[in-house]
Amino acid sequence: MHYSLITTFLIGGLMLLSLLAFNISLSTTTQETTLSAINQFSSDDIAQVLSNDFKRIGFNDDNEDQTFEEPVLATSDDTEIEFTINTTGSTIRWYADSTSSVPSTTNPDDFYLYREEDGTITSYFPVVFFEIKYLFYDNASRQWIETPDPENAKRFEVEFMLESGESIRQKEITGAEYHRTAWKRTFTPHNINKPW
Repeated sequence: MHYSLITTFLIGGLMLLSLLAFNISLSTTTQETTLSAINQFSSDDIAQVLSNDFKRIGFNDDNEDQTFEEPVLATSDDTEIEFTINTTGSTIRWYADSTSSVPSTTNPDDFYLYREEDGTITSYFPVVFFEIKYLFYDNASRQWIETPDPENAKRFEVEFMLESGESIRQKEITGAEYHRTAWKRTFTPHNINKPW
């Protein structure tokens, strides 16, 4: 018997298996990094547009020193907000439609977050979660608390979550796993909080 030949095959086989495992690990890490970067870019895009709009809530372009006379919020609930941005009546509406599936991804949880300006959809983004909380300052407790009447809101807490369009791994018990990116920000628009 050639023990040295058998030993050589065993060592070679083990090295081949370790190289294969390293290659799979490297491939998985590269995929997760790529999906993470794509999600972060998408999250940054949504955050930039949202931030720009929410800072303009109640903006009065005729006279910046005056407060808005009419109600700023036209529609408001935890997944939708419509607000006036100037005295000409221009409106911005953000809403999530969980019934609108995203055909370009394999993620079954994706739905669209829409942005409308004066009734025309200008942008839509795939998300898996979107929520708005309406807050007002309670002088008695000296803190910001959630209000059941959004018309009293002077601060808005906006949160959304994205998942990658394609799964990063498949498991028998839990099913497909997707890379998640969450974003949360609180806005206190100066235009509806006058005087400063």
